[in-house]
Amino acid sequence: MNEQLKITAENLNKRGFDARVFDTADAVKSAVLDMIGPRNTVGIGGSMTIKELGLYEALKEKGNDVAWHWLVMGKPGVDVSEVSALRYRANAAHFYLCSVNGMSSQGVLINIDGTGNRLAATLYGPKEVILVVGRNKIAPSFEAAMERAKNSACVLNAKRLGSQTPCTKTGKCMDCQAASRICRMTAIHEYAPSGEGPKIHVFLVDEDLGY
Repeated sequence: MNEQLKITAENLNKRGFDARVFDTADAVKSAVLDMIGPRNTVGIGGSMTIKELGLYEALKEKGNDVAWHWLVMGKPGVDVSEVSALRYRANAAHFYLCSVNGMSSQGVLINIDGTGNRLAATLYGPKEVILVVGRNKIAPSFEAAMERAKNSACVLNAKRLGSQTPCTKTGKCMDCQAASRICRMTAIHEYAPSGEGPKIHVFLVDEDLGY
């Protein structure tokens, strides 16, 4: 087992998360599908990791009711209200799937968002959240994890979305005030939510996944 992932999982568990380590993408995909019952509703946040794993297709094949706004966003004839409705459905699901933009090996999670639906789901709403995190997203410190989130994940997402922001040209965050800026809010999970907050499962994978 990857020693860094093992240590990170131990630190996550100490912070109240349910952390597990998987050797391959196939193994983590199977674990996610095993955890979600066929009658459970599922929401998916914007996530290249979840897309790469093909979890939407696998869950639909299994018979789950899955809400994912990426399927319609930006398509001709699709009204903004339809995208919004899918986001709300996703955030009210039993399970919510996404990843993180950065994570410290001490077990602190970082997500940066433009709309806020993904952050909201990890804070309150769904009963359970499954975060699938490739080894490429883990940094040795909180500062390094934030640096990674801003200058790797966010820049790549801005390019993917065709944002007219300076980072798409410079390759690093310029802390701009552009109208198309996608980095508008940040959620930092130092510990797992308590009380009525969602149970957060963090599935670490010994492969590079997503941005």
